[in-house]
Amino acid sequence: MIRLLIKIAIPVIIGILIYNYFFGTREEKETSRAVFSKTKDLTVSVYDMLKSEKHKFDEGKYDKAMEKLNDLYASARANQSEMSASEKAELQRLENQKRQLQKEIEHTRELDKKDADQKSESLDQKLWDLVEKTDRLFGKDSE
Repeated sequence: MIRLLIKIAIPVIIGILIYNYFFGTREEKETSRAVFSKTKDLTVSVYDMLKSEKHKFDEGKYDKAMEKLNDLYASARANQSEMSASEKAELQRLENQKRQLQKEIEHTRELDKKDADQKSESLDQKLWDLVEKTDRLFGKDSE
């Protein structure tokens, strides 16, 4: 229902703006110009942000977080004798998730800018989920 409203509303709004831009009163024309100008600025800003994200991603945005997780998991493996069987199993599962995430990160570096930026959002969420799970397992911040 909401999708239908959006599909209808957007063309109607654009149509009104275009009509006002060419055939509206002086105030309507100015308002339409302002909207088009702000839309252009927003588009440029979003493009610049996506370009910046791709640049950060290429420079290793996730490397430090992955290194911290590696260090934490290595420390936990060194003290496995003090862990319960369920904690050991959880550690193994978290390490597997980290390896899978690392593969996804490597694959994303091969994507074009637009696809990499979209994938980056999902990778951010997966990384923070992994960090939260690790925090719960070890009962401390892993920052």
